[in-house]
Amino acid sequence: MKIAVIILLQFIFVFHTAYSQQSQPISPANLEMNQLFLKKRNINNNAGWICVTGGVLIRITGVLKAVAGAVAPGPSSDHNVNTGNTIFIVGNVVALSSIPFFVAAHQYKRKAQLALKGEVFRFNNKSTYTYPGVALSVRF
Repeated sequence: MKIAVIILLQFIFVFHTAYSQQSQPISPANLEMNQLFLKKRNINNNAGWICVTGGVLIRITGVLKAVAGAVAPGPSSDHNVNTGNTIFIVGNVVALSSIPFFVAAHQYKRKAQLALKGEVFRFNNKSTYTYPGVALSVRF
């Protein structure tokens, strides 16, 4: 019986503190910063998707050009295979160039969430972590 009463009192205490929290109103400055970061996020996200789709289309074109050069015999078949391989490599480079855009979009999304909450975020990427180390000095 004592255990049931203790558990009941714990539930009452937990629900009491959970329902007594109040939400803070969002200030216009925080909302403006949120909108700015979301706009930057959307721009970077769109640029990333454009690079990915463009790279995939260029890769498909390179593969088709290489296959057409390898299947159809002719005087320029070796040239078509080499050109197809080059186009395929360019498509891979274009597709991989989308990674920084997606990373930046994720960072702007996180900054937008923090701005909406009114929390502080860093603009520079300086590390605030301290690392233990050992110093060695040698005298000559």
